[in-house]
Amino acid sequence: MTKRQKPTRRTAVWGTSLIVIAAVAVGIAAAANGPQSERASVEKKVVPVNFIAIEAVTQFDDVKTFSGTIEAARVSELGFARAGRLIKVYVDEGDHVYQGKILAQLNISHLEAQRLELQAQRAQAAALLAEFVAGPRQETIAAARADVDDVRSQFEHAQTTHQRNEDLHRRKVISKEEYDRSDFGVRSAKAKYDSAQRKLDELLAGTRKEIITAQRAAVSRLDAALKDLELDVDDANLTAPFDGRIAKRHVDEGTYVSPNTPAIRCVEFGKLEARIGLSVDIARTIQRGTQHDVLIGNKTYSATIKSVLPELDIATRTRTVVLALPAEASETVVPGEVARVSIPETVSTAGYWLPTTALSRGSRGLWSVLAITKDVESATEVAERRDVEVLHTQGERVLVRGTLQSGDHVITGGTHRIVAGQAVRGLMQ
Repeated sequence: MTKRQKPTRRTAVWGTSLIVIAAVAVGIAAAANGPQSERASVEKKVVPVNFIAIEAVTQFDDVKTFSGTIEAARVSELGFARAGRLIKVYVDEGDHVYQGKILAQLNISHLEAQRLELQAQRAQAAALLAEFVAGPRQETIAAARADVDDVRSQFEHAQTTHQRNEDLHRRKVISKEEYDRSDFGVRSAKAKYDSAQRKLDELLAGTRKEIITAQRAAVSRLDAALKDLELDVDDANLTAPFDGRIAKRHVDEGTYVSPNTPAIRCVEFGKLEARIGLSVDIARTIQRGTQHDVLIGNKTYSATIKSVLPELDIATRTRTVVLALPAEASETVVPGEVARVSIPETVSTAGYWLPTTALSRGSRGLWSVLAITKDVESATEVAERRDVEVLHTQGERVLVRGTLQSGDHVITGGTHRIVAGQAVRGLMQ
């Protein structure tokens, strides 16, 4: 066996250099031929794809969902109509109350004292009126008749005496002074007799109508004062204006409250409303009294359109629609919850419907799709990129417009593995 010669240092260096040069040459050749070979492989590779033939539309039916809040039909901040010190609050927050129930009460001890005084005055005035209406008692009339008879006798006696003195005075038996005295006695007796007779006539005629009318007015004035006092007493009691629940208790016993100071917040029970803002165009189509489904949480209720408010909400640019919920909704729904209503509408917009899987992110905020076209040179089908603008999204499809025409074949899926110019074989979906 021949002994193998050991390579020298110069031989090893030269061999390594040859290997490096050969590798660089291969790399340069690959770099020069790479793009062409890649394009050639892409062109030769035909990818099967699903597509749809698109058709232009000028309008479409859509369902728009609007949201709002649940509110009680009536909410009242209750306060006293008069000032006073609060002595009793009969309810607490969360309590159910019925219409007319007394919720709180002010101190009315001074009003009770005024009532007793007015009642006494009224009783006195009523008794005097009854006396005027009944007229004088028979005993009083009899006494007046006796007085008339007595003064008439005195008058007749004075007349007789004066006649006798007149004769004596002519015969100069008595003096002029005695004659004048008897004449004065006659006139005095006549005046007393006339006065007594007038009193008797008044008693027989009864009380004058003017006096009775004035006394009746006095009684009525006291009745009005008592009624006004009763109103003050009623105002000292705070009552529930409707069936509801106590949402807030603002004051406690011992507080001095002023008129109309909020004391208790009461929310009506059993009558709830959904207040939802609709676009102006849709609000014009809403008819009062129609039924609409309202979604609250995960439950749907059939509500009735109660009214459409006439003013536009400046912040949301919507008109508020009020829907009355059925009574059973109050068992589970509470004010403040979110309510949603869906309303169908026809939208006039031109475009093309595509599945969302056909879209790819484009440039400048646009989207793009791949359409199948014929390559003139190779007479094969290839993918061509088209820029589109999304107009509306509806579930798993979108309405777009852009560089598309009716009848175009748009690839509906797998666009992430296809590039523009890719040879494809279309499969009608």
